[in-house]
Amino acid sequence: MKKYDFLRKVTKGFQVGLLSCLSCSAFVSCNKDDSGKQILEFIMPVQVNEYLGTDTIVANVNVSAQISQEKRTITYVMPLDVKNIDSITPVIKLSSNATIKPDTNTPQDFDGKVVLYTVTAQDGSTSIYTASFTFAEKPEITNILPFYVKNDQTLTITGGNLKLEGFKTYVKFIDHGGYANDVVPATYVEATPNDDGTSITFKVPSNLPLRGYYVYVMARGYEIAVKGIADYYGEFDYIYVTDNVPNQ
Repeated sequence: MKKYDFLRKVTKGFQVGLLSCLSCSAFVSCNKDDSGKQILEFIMPVQVNEYLGTDTIVANVNVSAQISQEKRTITYVMPLDVKNIDSITPVIKLSSNATIKPDTNTPQDFDGKVVLYTVTAQDGSTSIYTASFTFAEKPEITNILPFYVKNDQTLTITGGNLKLEGFKTYVKFIDHGGYANDVVPATYVEATPNDDGTSITFKVPSNLPLRGYYVYVMARGYEIAVKGIADYYGEFDYIYVTDNVPNQ
């Protein structure tokens, strides 16, 4: 019996030791990660047109790219009219004590190109990220505005792709009278898109003179014409601002 007791103790001790080793190995394996060589944030200062009243300015907008740590990719959908897509100097946040190449102070050309970033951890190991950006799809318009409208009237336009995260959507009014824009400049108002970009609401500017206007939705870097319709007269390629809106 003593012999068997001794064997049981030896076997049990071996099993405990083996389990301890396996647990230790599993712990080390589970805690081995790439957190020390990651791109945590990738912010791009891009230049786009912004509009207020009759003024057009070039504005700097900071947008955050989408980062996939699993795929090591950096992506973003840009509006068509980004002015500096070929020379963007991103602001990049890294893991503690990590370094990156190319240097973050060097502008990069993202115009249809893929830029590779190599992140080096403190222990010398590396991760390679691919950064690439695409242009947004063209918006679609599915409804027609009423032909007769009033100043300050709230209107809705429906369609698709009427919104792009990080950028504004506008509605543009151009005098239908055939005047050149330098005589009667275009008037812009900022529109409010819904969450999925299938509709926008906006107000007819209060200072628009009472006459006809071509209307355009300006979203994602595109200009899309919007038509007006009056029940009796049919469809027009413009709308008419009036104090006396008939039934339509």
